[in-house]
Amino acid sequence: MTRFIVFMLVYSLFAFHVSAQKKASYSDGLTIFKKYNKFGFKSKSGQLIIPAIYDSAFAFSEGVTPVKKNGKWFYIDKKGKVAHKDPMDNRPVYFNMARPYYHGIAVVKYIDDEQENHMTVIDKSGYAAWVDFGADSIGDFDKGYAILKRDGKYTFLDACQDFLLSDYYDRVDSFSNGYAKVLYENQWRVLNPFGICIQNCNGFPTKEFNNESDYATIYFPCNSNELDELSKKKLIKLATDISQNSSRYVISGNGFSTYIGQQKSWEYTNTVISYLVSIQKINPERFIFNYGGIERPRTVSIRIATEGEDGPTLTPPPFPNWKDCLGK
Repeated sequence: MTRFIVFMLVYSLFAFHVSAQKKASYSDGLTIFKKYNKFGFKSKSGQLIIPAIYDSAFAFSEGVTPVKKNGKWFYIDKKGKVAHKDPMDNRPVYFNMARPYYHGIAVVKYIDDEQENHMTVIDKSGYAAWVDFGADSIGDFDKGYAILKRDGKYTFLDACQDFLLSDYYDRVDSFSNGYAKVLYENQWRVLNPFGICIQNCNGFPTKEFNNESDYATIYFPCNSNELDELSKKKLIKLATDISQNSSRYVISGNGFSTYIGQQKSWEYTNTVISYLVSIQKINPERFIFNYGGIERPRTVSIRIATEGEDGPTLTPPPFPNWKDCLGK
């Protein structure tokens, strides 16, 4: 009887161990383990890859993970080496808080030279966005966007570090296939991928710009300065209208929330005007070049200039070397 009890005890411990191994969560081929209140990483076969020397850690994502040691957060790669180093002195880039990467960006918190806390995002170079979003909190970008909270209100921030909506709401529920469900004035409303209300609107703008005859807004996909076929059709219609009058047209790229956003907005404006001039053979003097507009990021707004309105046909880019500054 005693032998049976011992056998069952040993078997139970073995079964528990096997069950725990099966339930272990592996990410990028590694799993976290804890030893003496410190964290490290092992392979699926149980091989020690990174010793348990960290006070806290997340699972690996996109080849790196944030770890905490001596009160500071920083990122390591799958060999345990520091992922982000300051190019000036080759020291690790530290943060007050750091979370895993999703879609090439991660949420961090840091203290500036004036000892003020900032919450922002970094890319794979380890550089912070050139903006303090003024956020109380920013969620992870695992779905390609994050929920941002500021002053008790909510909105969405996408993986291009742009605001997906032009306003903040009492609550936000989801952003699926580009459609946002938001709570505003005690009513849930649905907004389309361009921030235009399509359900339970009651005062929200409902005009849909996504048709080839309406060139008021040109949309650019994330991380691209290329015109899609729909945008080209819109600009062909615009070129036809321009040829039938003598008005000047204001072409204004939108994106003002970050230095990068401003530079991109300049690039979008330049892409639109270049297409109209080089492909549609419109005189460049017909255009007023603007950028840094406050409408939805990654868009270009087009309108007829008001009487007496004037401006340059081209302006220099605001931050021409921003890619170099970000280490890209």
